Amino acid sequence: MSTTASSSSPLLKLPPELRNKIYGYAILRSGVKKVHSTDGSQPPLLRVCKEIRSEAVALYYTDNKFYLCIDSCNVRRVLGFRKALAKHFSRPAPHLCPADFDDSHGIIGVRVDGAMEWERFVEWVELFWAGEMFGVPGEGAFGRVWETIGEKKAAGWTFARVGLWMRRNRAEIEERYARSQRGE
Repeated sequence: MSTTASSSSPLLKLPPELRNKIYGYAILRSGVKKVHSTDGSQPPLLRVCKEIRSEAVALYYTDNKFYLCIDSCNVRRVLGFRKALAKHFSRPAPHLCPADFDDSHGIIGVRVDGAMEWERFVEWVELFWAGEMFGVPGEGAFGRVWETIGEKKAAGWTFARVGLWMRRNRAEIEERYARSQRGE
């Protein structure tokens, strides 16, 4: 971000009401904005200078609706986005289930794409366990693993981690069996 741009930017010389209109045209979308775990970038306007960012960033997060797309259980970028989003809402986004998402959080849904990469999934579970990330119950082996995690939470993280690694082979076998039954 440029620090010299802020003092000489013609945009910052406009009245605040007019700047807000311009920010709205530049960073608001009609409909839903998809946020992919492989691309967590913000609009270029938010990177122009610190003053413009401080004026426009809340508008970006509070007036847009976001749909999170998590690829191959890689939640790192989505986690960063979720933390940035949480700064602009009075109550944090829910941790547990996408069904709890509503317009008051900015996130209206989550989709998990790609293969279930086990190491990334375990990292996701660790973040969920620490209260930093939501879980995503689903169907098939992926959903059953999330159910197992919920059951193990009371027993402690070490027990749950061992259970996860034991469940890995079973989940892979169940998924392969289901694919073979579908003729894939």
